[in-house]
Amino acid sequence: MDLNPELNTPDKMAYLAKMIDLYIAQLRLLSAETEKDLFAIAYRKVDDAVAGMPPGQKLSLSCKKGCSFCCHINVMLYKGEAELISSYCQENNISIDKKYLLEQVRIPQKELLFSKTHSACVFLKDGE
Repeated sequence: MDLNPELNTPDKMAYLAKMIDLYIAQLRLLSAETEKDLFAIAYRKVDDAVAGMPPGQKLSLSCKKGCSFCCHINVMLYKGEAELISSYCQENNISIDKKYLLEQVRIPQKELLFSKTHSACVFLKDGE
């Protein structure tokens, strides 16, 4: 979607982004849902959209057993996402190595990618 050229200026785009952030903040205040609940709704909507795609248009994942390339990329997440992942793991008996996570948190982000012992995702087990 192309924006009207008169609206497509850095100042106006920054203002629009600020207004969207304020609108989202107001929605959160008006709803009784937690941040975790908001992420659960968003993830469910994405899952539903992907599930509803025609077979020829579905997204394919490169992830497969034996590949751990993406598992060493530093991923930032919101507190609500972390809570949602934690709940999912508890409900599905997936263990989380909390000691490993605490050790990861202590490593500066700029150094984490190059850590030989702590760059991998907490869910990566034996390189898979």
